[in-house]
Amino acid sequence: MQRKIYLVIIVFFYCACHNKEENNIQKAPGNSIDEISLMLKADSVYQRKEYEMAIKYLNTIIGSDSTKGEYFFLRGKSYTHLLDRKNAILDYKNSISLHYRVSDACFNIGLNYIYQNDSMALLYFEKALPTNPYPDDVRREILECKRRLKQVH
Repeated sequence: MQRKIYLVIIVFFYCACHNKEENNIQKAPGNSIDEISLMLKADSVYQRKEYEMAIKYLNTIIGSDSTKGEYFFLRGKSYTHLLDRKNAILDYKNSISLHYRVSDACFNIGLNYIYQNDSMALLYFEKALPTNPYPDDVRREILECKRRLKQVH
């Protein structure tokens, strides 16, 4: 009897603490069980910082459904962690075109461009600013880009 109670408590806490993003995936219409399972695996390995494996899962998911920006966004984050800025930027742009976390994707593109092109970084930070939930971070990056650009000219 005690064992059943412990099991119920564990299941309850697992469900209560389950990532909101994962819950949104399950509730989204049109997601197959395989797609949900793969996304949960991709998110799980991402959380364990196994970015290459997350990308493999996400490649499979995107290969069967390229209409969901959340897949591109998570793959973009994985590429960013692997310092593959070119692919990260491409995935964030796909996320934007699919209207998924547009402000966050613009901000992340800006962060990736900092290492290549401050003018492009500035452009994306300015796109992110109006709706970003952390405007102070965006403003700080804008000021830093402008400062670096003045030093170059």
